[in-house]
This record gives sequence, structure tokens and C-alpha cells, in this order.
Amino acid sequence: SNLEPPTTGRFNIAEIATTFPATSETMLVDQYLTDRPGASARIFRIYRPIPPHFHRECDEYLYVFAGRGTFWMED
Repeated sequence: SNLEPPTTGRFNIAEIATTFPATSETMLVDQYLTDRPGASARIFRIYRPIPPHFHRECDEYLYVFAGRGTFWMED
């Protein structure tokens, strides 16, 4: 996205999401809200299936703003 990174802790997710294109050749388009080693947050739009993967060094929390998907968890 072409938005400048916000400088506060309040974000208009709907407004940011409207900047994403309707289609894309890439798997996803994203906008980071914060990006630090200890924690990051981003908004993304998925255009192609995401391959199975995991994050060894961090937890991942997903909030679905619109649409649907399948999320698999294993120990």
C-alpha cells in the first residue's frame, strides 16, 4: 500500500483495507501498522491460498475483517 505508517496506536482498518486492489498477481497485499522484533501488526488481503506454514519464534493472531478462511492448528 502507499499509505505512510501511522504514528499513533489507533488505526482505521476499513480505510486501510480500501486501499488494497480488487485483484493482484501476488499471494497477498499488506500494510504494516507496527513492525518490531517483539511484536508486529498488519492488515492484509489474501488473493491466493497461503501454503501451510508456522512461526517458530512468535505467536500469530488473526482477526477476519471480511470474508472467510480455514485456519488449522496443531501441537
